[in-house]
Amino acid sequence: MGYGIGVKSDSKKGTKKKVPISARRQPMTPQSRETVSRIRQAAAWIVENEGLPRLSSNRIAHIAGVSIGTVYKFFPNKQAIMASVVTEWSAERGKSLDAIENLDPSASLSQRIELWFHHLTYTPAIHVVSMSRALRFYPELRDIDEAYQKRVAGIIETALRRDGCQLDKRALNRVARQISALGSHLLSQIHASVESDREELMQWSLRIMRAAISDATNEEYSND
Repeated sequence: MGYGIGVKSDSKKGTKKKVPISARRQPMTPQSRETVSRIRQAAAWIVENEGLPRLSSNRIAHIAGVSIGTVYKFFPNKQAIMASVVTEWSAERGKSLDAIENLDPSASLSQRIELWFHHLTYTPAIHVVSMSRALRFYPELRDIDEAYQKRVAGIIETALRRDGCQLDKRALNRVARQISALGSHLLSQIHASVESDREELMQWSLRIMRAAISDATNEEYSND
């Protein structure tokens, strides 16, 4: 699976430098898949526990217990490793959207939002904290997340229209993106919390989401 090419500014020359964020090769055997998983986990662990400044290919190899040559066999740089982490989590998040889209067409936006939150709250977080930090630090990774955000916004926009929202197309798209961004932010906060607090935090987040929908659309969304 390829992730494309990111762009990094070269402050000395004022030019743009391309940063490859595609994996060099895909693991084809159970052993190689386990190795790549350890590399991903090591990168995420460093970001979560030591911070992004400590992230390097050598440090990743050390934490993963593999040689630097093994890291470079699969990934050209640390950005490509983090792109792999982001893509892995995005695929898991996509499952929640599959479930939402498979709901009965008559399901309200409130019901769809609740399913989205339930699914991701109780799905093991695959390094969601490191993913959020990497997206802020490495702008070349944001295109990976953008596809997911667009899909969420599209689902919300369709549900708003089905719920009878009277906003025009442009305003409806803006509201859908705002609701999508708020939901993603709240879900990140849920995953960053301790497990025992997640149910309460999820219910609090759902109340915020319903209030945000009501404010944005001037319509009342109950806990239906």
